[in-house]
Amino acid sequence: MKSQRLRLSRIFLAVIILFIVLFSACKPISRNTQKAWIDVPFKNSSYQAGEAIHLQAHVYAGSGVAEVQCSIDSIPYHRGAPEVPGSTFSIYLQDLIINDPGDHIISVVAYDAESNPSNPAFVAVTITEPEEIFPSPTVPEAAPTAQETAAPAAAEISISFWADQSKIEQGNCTDLNWNVQHADSISLDGKAVSATGSQQVCPSQSTTYTLAASGTAAHKQESLTISVTSPPPPADQDPPVITNISHSPGKIWNYYTCGADAFTVSAAVSDASSLSNVSIRFRVVKGGETGSWVERSLSGSGGNYQITIGPNDLKQSMATYRGLVEYTIFAEDAGGNISQSGKKTIEVGECLI
Repeated sequence: MKSQRLRLSRIFLAVIILFIVLFSACKPISRNTQKAWIDVPFKNSSYQAGEAIHLQAHVYAGSGVAEVQCSIDSIPYHRGAPEVPGSTFSIYLQDLIINDPGDHIISVVAYDAESNPSNPAFVAVTITEPEEIFPSPTVPEAAPTAQETAAPAAAEISISFWADQSKIEQGNCTDLNWNVQHADSISLDGKAVSATGSQQVCPSQSTTYTLAASGTAAHKQESLTISVTSPPPPADQDPPVITNISHSPGKIWNYYTCGADAFTVSAAVSDASSLSNVSIRFRVVKGGETGSWVERSLSGSGGNYQITIGPNDLKQSMATYRGLVEYTIFAEDAGGNISQSGKKTIEVGECLI
């Protein structure tokens, strides 16, 4: 009977290993490549039922290890921070107790700050029936009195309490998970719950949850806080507003002896966020001939911008210029939204003096 049960346990172990390998092969590797290694226990180590198994693992995450979860036969046993939370490479220590004889799989998964998991590291162990201890014959002693009889010590309460995500945006949810051993009654924020379970919570603000457990002569509790952050503001989709475009003087000359040979353009530009650039694009038009477009940035503050265009600027468009100058104002904000004004013109007279 015992050998048959051991044979069934090994078949069950092979199925679990196959499932983990297939799951690991199909799961995409995150950009930061989280990893986990189990140092202790060694492969195929043997323990008695109820004996403490000292688990030691090393974990890695490019953006820092936030949490580590260990499981027995794919059932979560404990999830919590490593020895150095947030570090790229850390150690994870946890004592495990398995009461069912047979072959079992212990697995470890590392999570980074964004809850991206590593592929599981796993090791197989064998749990045997406790050895029966036959005491050596001794000389009978007198039965102890009622005062000498000591009650057996109660097992210490064990609590594992963790969240799938400890930080969420307002309007999102996460799951609380727990595993409690050696307790008679368990409650989550005053409401009775089972020894192992999970519950979805959707707090509107940062909230602390408390898991309490009571036994024969002991009480223990653990708390965790879900931090709630406000969602980022919506992206700016409104382009800048351009108004009050004017130029002075109303006419210029192609040579200064006849009058003004430069003109100043002014404009009022505003945006709900912030402006990244205000510019003017102009060209000379002489009869049926058109010059090249030239762009210059306007300067200013408080919403008022201006620029002076002179002979050297106009020659960039057309070497021998006269006729008209066409110009348009462009504005771009920090969100990449662009607006432009309508076309304006200024006359350029030909000076014959």
